[in-house]
Amino acid sequence: MTEAAGVAAPATGWWGYRPVPGLLRSRVRMAVNAALRAGPEQRGWTLILGTLAVAWWLGTHRIATVVIAGGVPSPARLEPALAAGLGTLCGVVAVTSVSFAISGLYLARDVELLLVAPVSPRAVLLAKLCVQLATGVAIAALLAGPWLVAYLSAQGALAALPLVAVAALALAALPLCAGTAVTIVTVRFLPARRVRDAAALLVTGTVFVVTAVNVVLRTPDGVRSTTPLALDAPGRGRIADLAWLPTGWAARAAVAAARGRPAVACLLTLLLVVSAAAALLLVSRLGEAAFVAGHQRAVEAGEGRGRRRVAGRLRHRGRGGPRPVWRAIALKDLRELRRDASQLGQLVLPIALFALYIAVPGQGTSAGIATARLPGWFAVALTAAFASLFAASGVALRGVGVEGRRLWVLRCAPVPPGQVLLAKFCVGLGVAAGLGLGLLVAGGLRAHLPVSDLALGGARLLVVVAGLVGLATGLGAVRPRLDWTDPRRSVGVGQSLGFLGIGSLYLAVCFTVLALPYAHPSSAGAAQAVTWGDAALVVLAAGSATLALRAGVARLGAIEL
Repeated sequence: MTEAAGVAAPATGWWGYRPVPGLLRSRVRMAVNAALRAGPEQRGWTLILGTLAVAWWLGTHRIATVVIAGGVPSPARLEPALAAGLGTLCGVVAVTSVSFAISGLYLARDVELLLVAPVSPRAVLLAKLCVQLATGVAIAALLAGPWLVAYLSAQGALAALPLVAVAALALAALPLCAGTAVTIVTVRFLPARRVRDAAALLVTGTVFVVTAVNVVLRTPDGVRSTTPLALDAPGRGRIADLAWLPTGWAARAAVAAARGRPAVACLLTLLLVVSAAAALLLVSRLGEAAFVAGHQRAVEAGEGRGRRRVAGRLRHRGRGGPRPVWRAIALKDLRELRRDASQLGQLVLPIALFALYIAVPGQGTSAGIATARLPGWFAVALTAAFASLFAASGVALRGVGVEGRRLWVLRCAPVPPGQVLLAKFCVGLGVAAGLGLGLLVAGGLRAHLPVSDLALGGARLLVVVAGLVGLATGLGAVRPRLDWTDPRRSVGVGQSLGFLGIGSLYLAVCFTVLALPYAHPSSAGAAQAVTWGDAALVVLAAGSATLALRAGVARLGAIEL
C-alpha cells in the first residue's frame, strides 16, 4: 500500500491509476447482478422500480412542459438564478460527500480487502469518487432531467443537452473532492478512539455550515420572488455568478449553450472538466497516505469500542433491578444512531433544510401565510410534521431492519416481539417528535406566536407524529431487509418511497381534520367543532399506529431467519 501503512505501494502502470477501469467494471457488474441476477423476486422489484422511474420522468417532463409554456425567464435573465441553483447544488454535494467519504471509505467492508490487494490506494480513492459521482448523476437525471430537457426544448436548443450535462457533472466533482479531502484530513489526525464519534459531528457540522452560508447569502427579503417559478435569487445569484467561481462558469456555459453560442459554452465546459479532473487526481494522489492511515485508525477504533464499558451496561441500574428489555434495546439503538455518521447525516440534512425554510431571516410569518380562519401555528406545525416524516423514515422505518443478522439473538431470547417494536417506536418517537417540536418552537418564535398557541399546536403535533412513527415502525417490521452489508441499505428504496407517500397522505388527512373545524361560521360552533376535530385526530393517529404495530408484531413473530 504506502509507507504510512508500512507496506510498499504496488507497482502499477499509469502512475498507479491503471486498476481504476477494472474497479469500475466490477462495480457495474455488482449493480447488474444485484438488480437482475439475484433471483426472480429481485428482478421483479427491478422491473417495478424501473417502470415507476420511467413513469415519473415522463410525467414530470409533461408537467415541466406545461409550466414552461406559461412563460419563463429568457436565458440572459436566467443566469443569476441558475448560478444560485448551482451554488445550492454544490452545498448539497459537499454535505453528502462527507457522509459518503465516512461510510464509503472507512466503514465499507470492501475497502479493507482492496487495501491488502495489489491495488494502489489512489486507485481505490479515485474509483470510489467516480462511483459517488455516477450515483449523483443518476439521481440528478431523475429529478432535474425532465425540467432541463423541457426548458432546452422550449428554447430550441435540445442539442446542447450533452454539453450542459457535462458542465454540471464537472461542477459537482469539485465539492465532492473538497468534502472528501476535508474528511480524509480530519480522520487522519483524530485520535483512534474518537474517529467514529467525531465522524458524526463532522457530518452534522458540514450540514449546518452549508445551511448558514445559504442564509448569509440571502437577500433581506428572504425567499420572495418577482419572476415566474421563483427563479430570481439575487443575493445568492450575484455572488455565485462571479466570473472567477466555478458556479459562474457553469451558469455561463449553460446559458451560452441555450442561446446558440457553442464556442463559449465549449470553452467554459472544458475549463470545468479540466478543473474537475485535476481535483479528482489531486485528492486521490495527495490523500492516499492519509486515507490509509486514517482507515487503520478507524479499524482500531471499531475493534476497541466493543470491549469498553460492556460490563457497565450489563450491570443492574437503579433500585429496580435490571433495565426493562424494551429500554435496553432503545438505549442500544440511540447509541448506534449517535455513532453512525451516514445515518446521522441523512437524518440531519432534511431537518436542516426545513429549519432554513421556517427560520430564515426576513421570511414572511406563518400567520401571514395562513388564511384568516386558520390559526397561526397551523402552517408551522404542517412544516414541522413533514420534517418529522423524514425523521421517522430515517429512524423508525429502519428500526427492525437495522438489526440485520443480529435479529436472531432477539428471536432466540425470551423477548416478545411487542417489546422489540415498543423500543423501536420509543426511539423513533423521541427523535421525530423532538425535532418536530423544536422546529415548531423555532417557527413560532419567528412568527411571534403566543405561548398558549404554541402549546396547543405542540400537543396536536405530538399526536400526529406519534401516529406517524407508529405507522413507520409497523411498516418497517412488515418487510424488513436483514441481509444487508451496509447499514444504509437496511431499508429498500421502494419501501422508503412507499412510506413517504403513505406518510404524506396520512399528514394530509390529519391536517385536513385539524383545519375543517375552523371553517365553521360562528365562534361558538367553531370551538365545539375544534374539540370534535381534536378527538377525531386522536382516533385517527391511534388507529393508524395500532393497526401498523399489530401487523408488525404479527410479522415479526412469524419471520423466518
